[in-house]
Amino acid sequence: MVAPAPPYDELVHLGLSPWSLHARWALAVLRHPVTFTPYAPGPPGEWILRARLRFPSGPISVPVLFRRPAAGGVPSQVTAAAAVDGGADAPPPPMLFPPVPPGEADEVAAWAATAQEVLSYSRAAVMSVAASTPEGVAVMSSLLPAPMRSVLPAAVVRWIGARAANGLVTKYPPLVDRTTARAHMDRLAAVVSTGGSSGRRAAANGCVYLVGGAFSYADIAMVIATGVVRPLDERYISDAPLRSVKALVTDSPFAEGLDAVITWRDAILAAHFADDSLAGEKKEGSSK
Repeated sequence: MVAPAPPYDELVHLGLSPWSLHARWALAVLRHPVTFTPYAPGPPGEWILRARLRFPSGPISVPVLFRRPAAGGVPSQVTAAAAVDGGADAPPPPMLFPPVPPGEADEVAAWAATAQEVLSYSRAAVMSVAASTPEGVAVMSSLLPAPMRSVLPAAVVRWIGARAANGLVTKYPPLVDRTTARAHMDRLAAVVSTGGSSGRRAAANGCVYLVGGAFSYADIAMVIATGVVRPLDERYISDAPLRSVKALVTDSPFAEGLDAVITWRDAILAAHFADDSLAGEKKEGSSK
């Protein structure tokens, strides 16, 4: 008798979020049985998620992984960030992220922490512009559900958009300043430049890996962090609504001298990126 297939876990994610991309990519690499559910920011999406989490107040964030117990019962949940550091009440599924090479967990964790700092700086810069400029407020307002925008006065919609942007600025302060974020990218550039004194050797497939000579979560985390140098395109992050706001963050000197980082990123993506959840969303959206 063949045992029944285990029930699929469910990842609630936001297509424009680099943090959601971390989880989607890692789960896809591991072929973990999971379904992807897009999250709709603001009401009613937030209310629905709060109800599912049984968390009526306080800050919530996606991605959230709902675990489906084989024996039935109420699914447990764990945020992707907590799954990395083991800080969740419920343990993550086995091998949620690519396995760490033996003896190198600390190095992977250090790169993951570096990526979090860079991403926090990038997000804070974008959200600050979104909250302080008419163009930014307009973009944030456009992210509200269409039914809400159609029934509320334009002034109310703009107020909600501005409030949402300011809320994100308060909720997610940057972990580091611009100088530190750039220093992190300079260090990455030195490591992935195979001709440099501190660089790594490229593998047979042309990729340079950050830890142990093999693909790991360190590579996933830092590839996504390179969005601060040059944004990832829509194959990876569906952030079209925010691109006009990101364009207002005028800091072209930040990316100077970091071509090696983008070359490294492109090689890792070509060899290891595996995730079609956004393509599925676009396909569903185009049929409506």
